[in-house]
Amino acid sequence: MVEAERVSVRVIRHCDGVPYTEYTPRSTSTKYHGRTYERYIGVSTNERYCVKVDFLPGFQLLGQPGVRVIVSLDNVHYICQATCRPSDSTCACSAHLHPSGILLQDVPRNIDGQRMDCGVTFGQLESGL
Repeated sequence: MVEAERVSVRVIRHCDGVPYTEYTPRSTSTKYHGRTYERYIGVSTNERYCVKVDFLPGFQLLGQPGVRVIVSLDNVHYICQATCRPSDSTCACSAHLHPSGILLQDVPRNIDGQRMDCGVTFGQLESGL
């Protein structure tokens, strides 16, 4: 799980809802960009997956009505929104997010001139060696 600023992001197998095992890249790898949140996962070609973004306890909206998450897949940006509701008296936070996260599992595609929602899958994979 990658976590930054009280937000966690995971890639999850669609078939069983289990997050992929994540690996920290070796600092000696030529593919490593030096980012602390950078991770690798092992996948198979055509495997369907979801991207799950969770807002962790202590995440603050700073007076905003919601959160916008932009996910880039194959250089196409998908925008997801989570809105909040006023907090109740039992909550220490200034707002709750509803839902508590965002799950991106389908993306719009244009197929034979028709707009369709399609599951996201890993394309043809090549060795990174």
